[in-house]
Amino acid sequence: MRYPRAFFAIQLEFARKMTELAQRPYLDAILHTTAFYRLLGLDWSLDASNPVWQAYCEGLKDVEEDVEWTYQFYLPKRSLRKRPWSLSSCRGVVSPVHMSLQLLP
Repeated sequence: MRYPRAFFAIQLEFARKMTELAQRPYLDAILHTTAFYRLLGLDWSLDASNPVWQAYCEGLKDVEEDVEWTYQFYLPKRSLRKRPWSLSSCRGVVSPVHMSLQLLP
């Protein structure tokens, strides 16, 4: 699935707002309040020293248009992302419907 440019614009706007409200660095807000780290095919560690993340951040510092930079950086990486898990691949998942049936008298 290819996310549209507008998705990245919304995420970056949220990160800017979090920078303002939480008084945290913009790059830190992007790392911790957006989905970008995962969308770049990286794991859940949110490791700011990851080379891919570092390349993204370095490029972001040198541009005026963060949405376009982010989107263009994402496009070639999207094919590297692991497929998301699905419920059909999980064993032992209890659904709310199943639970509610057990609770009925």
